[in-house]
Amino acid sequence: MPLIIYLHHNSQPCRAVLALCNFLKISYEVKVLQIYKGEARTAEFKAINPLQKVPTIIDVNGVILSESHTIMRYLCRQYKAADHFYPKDPLGAANVDRYLDWHQTNTRRVYNYFIALISPMFPKNHFDFYDLEEEKKTMLRAFKMIETFWLKDKKYLCGNEISIADVSAASEIISLVMINWDFSEFPKLKEWLDRVMKNEEMQKAHEGFYKIIQEMKDSNSMFPKL
Repeated sequence: MPLIIYLHHNSQPCRAVLALCNFLKISYEVKVLQIYKGEARTAEFKAINPLQKVPTIIDVNGVILSESHTIMRYLCRQYKAADHFYPKDPLGAANVDRYLDWHQTNTRRVYNYFIALISPMFPKNHFDFYDLEEEKKTMLRAFKMIETFWLKDKKYLCGNEISIADVSAASEIISLVMINWDFSEFPKLKEWLDRVMKNEEMQKAHEGFYKIIQEMKDSNSMFPKL
């Protein structure tokens, strides 16, 4: 029985977990939950994860975990990932953890910006409320910090080899392709994003997401360039 991943392909953290499984060559089965239709709030799923969030995994040993960064750290340890993904050395691990903590209130604001952008297209209370201009400012500050600090003198966020920090960050930022975001103001970030996303493991993890984008294009509901 393979590891089971409950996810939705629109979810950036879900895609990050999926990509890491690909990198680590972990056999898995995907169970897509239609979160916009409330499938994460069913009694059946609540029995698996009382937090009712995706991603959630059930490992082959019966371990159930949620929260993407927790899952990714666990998978690196449990499946003996190459050290560059999540170092065994305490200081190296702390360096990756520092980014993962920073991600939650900085890079993750890409999600907030995106939701603020699309929420007027849906019924009231369909999404959490975010102020569009405030989220855009925070997102751009995060991009600037990635350029000037995280990527200042190295190829990846935490060193010169890919880590789970890059997997998480790239899975978040690539969401902006849905609105044809122009990255020309951040050339170093764009170069890094291309470097991470060219990995076959990342592309495979994003196939479901790209399919959603294509369906939007085909139905002429793609968001305009901003």
